[in-house]
Amino acid sequence: MGSSTKSHFKRRRKRTGSHETAPLEISQLVARVLRRWPTVLLTALIILALVVLASLLAPRSYTATASVAVSPIVTASNVGGASANDVDMPTEIATATSRVVAERAAQDLVDAEDQDLVSDLLENTEVGSPSQSSVLRINVTANSADTASERANALADAYLADRQETAESRAGEAADSLQESLGDMSSDDSSRQSVEETLVELRSASPWPGRIISAALPPAASTGPGLSAAILAGALGGLMLGLVAALIRDRIAPRVGYADRLEDRVGIATVNATNEPAHVAVSDAVSALDDRFGLASKGRLAVTSLNGTTSEAMVDEFNHQLTTWTVTATPMAQSRSDVRQTLQSYDAVAVLVDPRDGLDETAQLLATLDRGSASILPVVWDRTGEDRS
Repeated sequence: MGSSTKSHFKRRRKRTGSHETAPLEISQLVARVLRRWPTVLLTALIILALVVLASLLAPRSYTATASVAVSPIVTASNVGGASANDVDMPTEIATATSRVVAERAAQDLVDAEDQDLVSDLLENTEVGSPSQSSVLRINVTANSADTASERANALADAYLADRQETAESRAGEAADSLQESLGDMSSDDSSRQSVEETLVELRSASPWPGRIISAALPPAASTGPGLSAAILAGALGGLMLGLVAALIRDRIAPRVGYADRLEDRVGIATVNATNEPAHVAVSDAVSALDDRFGLASKGRLAVTSLNGTTSEAMVDEFNHQLTTWTVTATPMAQSRSDVRQTLQSYDAVAVLVDPRDGLDETAQLLATLDRGSASILPVVWDRTGEDRS
């Protein structure tokens, strides 16, 4: 009887026992994430809390800026005509960030040379200059607003003091050089008067290294992202990690849980009847049987459950809806060879699977059944245990 009936079946048997699955579509990924929404929410809240906590506990940093206008140093070659073009700003930036200036600033700040403070100044100071200008911007970062402004102003003063010494030294060297040149000239030398005039201007000129045009003030706010930015970053990062965690959890969960997880594992089209009453679950199963095999002819259907107990309500519903088929409740045998032998006389087997059943064990049993002659239709139904004692 089984052989004559099965010739009419349009069987769509997939390869079983393989873990190779087709790539998931976007809609499938969305569905799997949505059903694990507690994982997404919990992960997002944990990450958000950690980011906000880290932001609140992280040490604050403040940056203060002092602006210095750099004047050209007067020498014998530019006396009376020095201009901003005589200032080499890359050299001045290197000077402002040098250890010499940092040590001078440290002495002004603590009245003694503090190597730790010097190192701190060197590590937390940035000096720049706007393009086409002779202005230095000295930026100092510290753990308090007052400290940042004090150090920025101290560095500006130290830089100008160092440059003052450099200007006086160069002016003195230039004057000595001119004085020596005059000593080598005769009284009637035509260039003597010009050299004497230059020497007078050089000695009368007051070395002017520059001036602070904008003293550093304590900054009103700390640098770096604030609490609002931390909340936004934590929320977005937590959401992304939550989505990943949801997909990972859905993949590695030990129980069947959902029909598509079982279908992916065993490669057999599975009916999802979760949260449905018996008559709706059976209706879905019958529709699947009709789509796959065609139900115009007679046949034999075994209804079994992997958990050992087959719901009588399900068997009654199958009998009610499959009027031309013989439906039999068949207990699941202990031995896999006995399972195949028991079911080989049936044309199709509706296997009721409890979402709480273990995924690996269920997949192995279904793979064993699918090697037999009967066509297997897994039905994931969360009421399969309603008749358990």
